[in-house]
Amino acid sequence: SSGSSSSRSSSSSWRIISEQVSHHPPITAMVLEGQADGGGLFSNVSSTACTPFFYGNYVQVAMNTNSRITLTLSSGGVEEYVVTSLPSLYLRGIFHMGPQFCEWGGKLQIECATTGLVGTLGFTTAGFFGTGQRHRIKGSVGAVSQHRGKTANFYTISGAWNTRVVATRVGSTEEMELLRTPDGETERSAERRELPPVLPYTMPSYSLAWPRHSRRVWRDLSEAIASEDWALARAMKNKVEDGRRAEKAQMQNAKEAWEPAFFVETTSAVKVGKQSVWSIRESAFARAFNAEGLPPCRNM
Repeated sequence: SSGSSSSRSSSSSWRIISEQVSHHPPITAMVLEGQADGGGLFSNVSSTACTPFFYGNYVQVAMNTNSRITLTLSSGGVEEYVVTSLPSLYLRGIFHMGPQFCEWGGKLQIECATTGLVGTLGFTTAGFFGTGQRHRIKGSVGAVSQHRGKTANFYTISGAWNTRVVATRVGSTEEMELLRTPDGETERSAERRELPPVLPYTMPSYSLAWPRHSRRVWRDLSEAIASEDWALARAMKNKVEDGRRAEKAQMQNAKEAWEPAFFVETTSAVKVGKQSVWSIRESAFARAFNAEGLPPCRNM
């Protein structure tokens, strides 16, 4: 593992644990839970692997996910969702040939096993030269027929996520606005030169003492990057990676198996993509947010 972390929102109604559970391929597992404004409970357990592909003047970052969402409604009902596919991220113009911008391309699909509903969004790219319309999406919400295995759509979705997105009921022309630009703006900014401000959160200070905490593992590298000392950054990166390789060899010689602190690889009736299913360990939140407890496991 290259690090683990836990945090809680400023209102203490949401909390999250994330951990890198695999280095090759790089997979990050996460659990997020909290209470929505309407009183319902939200829980998301997911693991995501990102794989970059280089194609000359642009990079495609393909995302393979296994994400399960559980909503406990204020009425007491429970709905379960599975994210079955994610779009890829495209970084255009990396060699300064043509415009430089980022965009999404591919399909996002979410299925609700409780209701049988399926939501799909297709993200269309602007093309190799970036001359087409950017950030276009087209999708639908429907139900899968138990007999034919086909989806009967109730709504169609269209627009561009940086301007306006609408849903239209099948057989009607009336539009329901899902997303619009802020008042006084023609489009939502999609080309950021600076990172947006970080939402307020609380990082348990005692967790920074864990040897495996991501901020502690990568602290020297982060400081070198912030100061734009690239030679030092490379040295700090190699130091961390060489240390992990030596530790791996030592564990192999001792015939010890490494285990993540907060997540465990499991089997599931719902298999998404080629990725393993990672579940949160029992009492993980109690251990992660226990100021007086020991590190979550010996590997921490």
